[in-house]
Amino acid sequence: MVTAYDMGMKQTFLKGNDDILWLRKTHLPENAPIFRCAVLHGSEDCPKRVELYAHNNINALVGVYVDDPDGVRMVPEVTP
Repeated sequence: MVTAYDMGMKQTFLKGNDDILWLRKTHLPENAPIFRCAVLHGSEDCPKRVELYAHNNINALVGVYVDDPDGVRMVPEVTP
């Protein structure tokens, strides 16, 4: 899998309550899992991928969302 990092995209770590609330309201669907921090890949205005974590630990991944070119909100990443 080619990541945003491989493509030279910016990565932004979010963990503050205001940032998490902004991310949930702006980019994620209503049924996104509960999370305490996130990594955005690409622009904050239009991220290409968002990884959600239950807490500040790379092993606590609870969801991955990717850009939906046909919609306003991101959609869950589908793995083969």
